[in-house]
Order: sequence, then C-alpha cells, then structure tokens
Amino acid sequence: MSYYDKHTVYFGDLHNHCDISYGKGSLQDAFFNAKQNLDFCSVTGHADWPDLPDCSERSQSIKNYHHDGFDKLKRGWKETTKYVKSQNIDGEFISFLGFEIHSRTFGDYTIVYKNLDGEIIHGKNVPALKKVLKTIQDSGNDGIAFPHHISYIKGGRGINWSAFTEPFTPIVEIFSSHGGSETDPCTRPPMGVLGPSDWGSCMQYGLSKGNIFGVVANTDHHHAHPGSYGHGKTGVWAKDLTRESLWNAIQQRRTYALTGDTIQLEFSINDSPMGSVIPPADKYSISGKVVGGAAIDYVDIIKNNRLLKRFSPCDFQTDAPTKTIRTKLYLEMGWGHDYDYCHWLAEFGISEGKIIGVEPRFRGMAKFSSHLALEGKSKEKILSNWKYIDDKTIFVEAETWGNPSYETNTCQGICIEVDLPLSADVTLNINGMQKTIALKRLFEGSKSEMLGDEMEFPAWKLHKAPLPHEYNWKLYFEDYSENNSDTDFYYIKVRQINDQWAWSSPIFIRGEA
Repeated sequence: MSYYDKHTVYFGDLHNHCDISYGKGSLQDAFFNAKQNLDFCSVTGHADWPDLPDCSERSQSIKNYHHDGFDKLKRGWKETTKYVKSQNIDGEFISFLGFEIHSRTFGDYTIVYKNLDGEIIHGKNVPALKKVLKTIQDSGNDGIAFPHHISYIKGGRGINWSAFTEPFTPIVEIFSSHGGSETDPCTRPPMGVLGPSDWGSCMQYGLSKGNIFGVVANTDHHHAHPGSYGHGKTGVWAKDLTRESLWNAIQQRRTYALTGDTIQLEFSINDSPMGSVIPPADKYSISGKVVGGAAIDYVDIIKNNRLLKRFSPCDFQTDAPTKTIRTKLYLEMGWGHDYDYCHWLAEFGISEGKIIGVEPRFRGMAKFSSHLALEGKSKEKILSNWKYIDDKTIFVEAETWGNPSYETNTCQGICIEVDLPLSADVTLNINGMQKTIALKRLFEGSKSEMLGDEMEFPAWKLHKAPLPHEYNWKLYFEDYSENNSDTDFYYIKVRQINDQWAWSSPIFIRGEA
C-alpha cells in the first residue's frame, strides 16, 4: 500500500484578501465563498512593509494607501481572529489565521499560524520575522512564512533566493492571480503592476541553488473569493481533515500547486512521496497518478530543471466501450455583451446513474471590476452557490458579466463526476430553458446555446466529456542515468487540454538523507 493509499488530498487557499485590510468584500463573504469549493483556507490581511520607499509624491500616495490598510487590519485583528475561529470545524473545514508582509529586499511573504490565535508580528526584514516566529514556536504556537509571487524582479518584491532559508519556510507559492513562477518563460507570465518575471527569481532557479521546499498555489484574490477558479489552489495529502494533519503535511512538503481544476496528483520515487528527501540510489523508480478535471494533454517528469520524460495520450490505450462509464460533466455559464450582468439558476444532472463528486468552478470579481464600478454595474461580492437536489441532480446559482476581452474569462461553472450508463442523458433546466443532451453526444464534443435569439446574449456550454483513459493516467518510469548525483531533484507537472495545470512538490536526492 502506497503513501497515497493511506492519505487523502484536500484543497485550499492560504493567501487571499478581503476588506480586513485593503481588499474588497467582507470576511464573512470570503469564508462563504471558500466553503463552496475548499477544504481549508486562510484569509490574509496586509500587515506591514518595512522597506516601503518614500522618495516622491507618487511614492507618498502609495505609502499612505498601504499604511491605511495596515492600520485597518491592526484595529480589527481581535474581531478577525474571533471570526476565523468560528469558521473552523474539524473534519469539515479548517480555517487558519494569517497575514502578509511586503518587502522589496526579500520579496513578499505570507505568515500563517498553526493555532487559531496569534498576533500580527513586525520586523525590519524577513529574517527578523523568522526569529520572532522561533520565539512564538517556543511558546507553543507554530508558524510558517512562505514567499509568494516569487518571479518578480529581485528588489521589486520578487524573491531573494540568496537570502532564502528553510526554517519556517517549507513551501513556496509558484502560482496565483499574479501569474506563474515555475520558470521563465512559463504559462501565464506575470502581467501586473509589479512588472515582468525574471529567471533569477523563479522556482527552477531556487531549486538549482540547492534549496529544499514544497510548492503551493493560492489565489491572492483581493475580492473576498478564496479558491477563485483559475487563480490558484493548493493540494495537500494528509491523513484526515484536521488542523494537526494538514499542518504536518505542509511541514513535510506533501503539497502541490494547481491553477484551477482540482486535479488529483500522486508522485513518488522509490516509494517516497512528493516533498521527500531520499538517499542516492542506483535506480530511481518514478511513479505517479493523475486524475484530471478534463482530458490530459501531457505529463512531464522534470529532473534538475530539464525534461526527463513526457507522457502523452499516445501512451495510453483507448478503453473499450462498456455499458457504464465514469466521466466528468462541466457546465459553464457567462459570455454575452461586455459587462452585461446575468443571474443564472440551473438544475444540472443526469437521467440515470449517480453523481459521485462535485467541483465548483466559481470565479470572484476580476481586476476589471473598477471599470464596472464606473458604469454603475459592479458589486463588491459574488456569492455563487450550489447544493444537491438528489444523487442525480444539483442546483446552481451564479452571477456573470460579459467577458471584457478574450484573455479575461469571467464565466462561472461547475463540474460533476458521474457513474452512469452509456445510454444516459445529461439534463439541464437553466434560466427557464429545459434541455436533454445524450451523453454520447458530449463524448463527441461540446454543446452550447445562447439564452436568447439576438446576438451577444449570455450563453451556456456543456464541455466535451472525457473518456476515462483521457483524464485518468498511471505513470511509471525508471531513471538509470550515469550522471545521477547526491544533489538531484525531480518533480512532475501536468497540462490539461483546457490549459489547467498542476505541479508536484519536488523529491530531493541528498547524500546525507
């Protein structure tokens, strides 16, 4: 029995924001949204910026804006702590207490406490903060400080790898709404106000310098929507959904990073799971399993920042048709004229069989919401929600605005995993429209319709349903390279056809392990 057979993967977001500092939307809305699609969450306020520059009129305006947010978090910290505590239910949903500090010199860091108490801590720099965390640990409350949006330029709030230390930093955030940080160039490069990415700040650069860390992804969403789809999510392999188990798994780097779909990812070398540090060996037996949220495009094994092996659909045999089948059905709603609002009510299900899992793919307000505010159409919150009607049908309520560009998707969606006969139909009652689509039709391709007969109306889409062999892969590869050393590292990354990604934490080879 493998490590993964004895553990369960849980999904969460440890870095996101709302109006407890300088975000939008309430803490209550943030946890409402989190509980729609996550198992654990920390809603982080902005707390400090020790080396904030003060050299021009523009910088003074930026300084005032940030300090107003810091002061707001400080004033409300007692109430924030109280509410975060109230949201925790072991076995159902785990809430963590956390906050964020900025640093031009060292990069931005998120501080998360193990226990549901703790104060905002300050220090002249990140090393000083870690010394305070050591003192707090000695008093009985553990904490971590992990860097985020690391690929920005060093000195411009990107990570400073030369100052990176492992104590209190078991994980590094490599994807969020800021973009990707695995390497450069990479998928979804940073395009925001903090500038472009730099190779010397990326994850692969940090690994090349011998650092040991696991990887996570979080949304860094600023509109009270932890787990906002497509903006980042963390998978953690833990014994159960308790604070102790999650914390131990994070400390052991049993984590992986996702962009959006809750891909189930397993990765082992010589039976040691992701995040492990193992001794050198003559042979490395590399195994993995991927259960995607859609058809998989490829899976790469990366060794020492170079492609070692690529698995593609050519490597997996087509399954013979059977009377029953397991697949995933993804309903997406939105589109229409730029910024046009639509309120969606849908009953979504199957005529035969059973729903065995539900994955909401809800998005929070995007950065373009300021333009909506100018037009009087914006809201500070989106409270999409869903519930079971029975074992064959779910109810979904969502809000959308038309996509402002082909690069900005504001649609809302939900995916159900189902076991059902090949003869079954997919049923949809959406905003008064009743539709029945044969399952076999969705194996051929997607089905879409507009809500009205005119152009630029909102529309819905049922995505192509993947066959089992298209989204469920088992991997195996043996590495006998004569160039193996006692400082090697391996990780795997997954790309789906719908351009959703996952990255495992590395496994490290060390001579003293």
